[in-house]
Amino acid sequence: MSNTALGSAYYTASKTISRARLSHQSLNDYKGILRLSLQQLSQLGFKLRSIDQLKQKHVDKLIMGWKESQLSSGTIKNRLSVLRRVTELTGREQVIKNNAEYHIAPRRYYTEISKAVHVIDLDRIEDPYVRASLELQKEFGLRREEAIKFKPHQADEKLAIRLQGSWTKGGIPRLIPITRQSQRECLDRIKLLVGKKDSLIPKELTYRQQRNRYDYFTKKNGYHKLHGLRHAYAQHRYEAITNEMTKGYGWKSPIDGGPSTSQMNAYERHVDLQARLMISHELGHSRLAIVRSYCGK
Repeated sequence: MSNTALGSAYYTASKTISRARLSHQSLNDYKGILRLSLQQLSQLGFKLRSIDQLKQKHVDKLIMGWKESQLSSGTIKNRLSVLRRVTELTGREQVIKNNAEYHIAPRRYYTEISKAVHVIDLDRIEDPYVRASLELQKEFGLRREEAIKFKPHQADEKLAIRLQGSWTKGGIPRLIPITRQSQRECLDRIKLLVGKKDSLIPKELTYRQQRNRYDYFTKKNGYHKLHGLRHAYAQHRYEAITNEMTKGYGWKSPIDGGPSTSQMNAYERHVDLQARLMISHELGHSRLAIVRSYCGK
């Protein structure tokens, strides 16, 4: 594929995926995967000039190459989901078969080792905006991007916070309940830091620049991204929800020392399932299986 053809193919792919309701970061991630996939097809000798020319044979060749490169099943599925989203937007869903037909091993969401970060010294973080984002991650289980783009005055609905789609992964808005005093105090403190229409990105900086500051100050203090704060939030919520549902007889999540689902009776398994469904929604995950990596099984 010539550079002209490659550029044309990427332009149509980029224009198509821009129609999807995605956050800025997710859109950039999608475009990166599309560019890489089209470059790989170019190297294989396919002369696509538009994403509409993508056929099953092209996808088959891509998957063959990804498997030969020993990419993980999760990475392959992520790339396929991007290609599938593009074909759906153009009404050509049949181009990509289901994952089982490609003989891709299932993802593994479960680990026996807890990744939770329960304690973090926020006083060591010098940047007040980064410190506020980290506190949001700790109190509400937000992702890094969500915690940076967060607009406290807009999000605060008294009994819950509402995340705008443009802040979230996949562009899906969601509601997270305020269930403890520390969450309310966190919000009230952060609201004093910014104006009524402002986010936790200083006015003189872009999102990417503030994300770089986040990475700098966390790494400087021995932390890295701190996704473990989401794990800690999920484990706390699991115990709180099971306590509420059983009127004080709840238990810790399996990965945090509680019983495994195989050790539970029918009623306990029902409570366990309800807790996982609530946590999945609060964390912004569409697949219940992912909660296993946070809470165990």
